[in-house]
Amino acid sequence: MGNELMQDQFTIGRRRVNYGRIQAAALVLASREDRLVPPAAVTAVTKKLMTQDVTVRFVKGGHLGMLMGSRAERTWRLTAEWLDTRSRYRSRYRATPAPKARPATVVPLPATSLPLPVALRKVS
Repeated sequence: MGNELMQDQFTIGRRRVNYGRIQAAALVLASREDRLVPPAAVTAVTKKLMTQDVTVRFVKGGHLGMLMGSRAERTWRLTAEWLDTRSRYRSRYRATPAPKARPATVVPLPATSLPLPVALRKVS
């Protein structure tokens, strides 16, 4: 809210984040549909990173939807592929088409004379 990331004031625990010390590869994910953190704000951090290996990817979905919404599969696929290219153990992950979704199986509750827990009672 105070733009702490860009003003070198961001802390994790008691330690201030120092972009000049970050040497690891960076994956920056942004969404053009994000209303909380617009893409320009997300990608601005790349100017602060000193590492040469910075990847920026745009994905679909809102602020949290890109991670756990109906369109999150692409985000996680991109992340897995990015990690795979930087892994010592490459070739374990292979991008494969997602299996066709099957409808969930409904399992009826066992008949019992005991009262159901509150979470399982029918709400009308």
